[in-house]
Amino acid sequence: MRAPTGIEQRHYQQIVGGHVTGIAWDDESFNTPVPVILVKLPSSRTLQCAVMCDPEGNGPGFLGIEESGQ
Repeated sequence: MRAPTGIEQRHYQQIVGGHVTGIAWDDESFNTPVPVILVKLPSSRTLQCAVMCDPEGNGPGFLGIEESGQ
């Protein structure tokens, strides 16, 4: 398995320190609802994190959720 690239690390680092405030559903982009995680940052900005199959947004994806054991 390869290590994440610097671009990937910077991309996902954007949500660190934020709090999930809700889940929305984008039902306009594809024939199936796409989950959108709303993340409020300490700066008061809110980011919309859509679960997509790839960075280009070619389709909806799946977000695995499990306990970390920590």
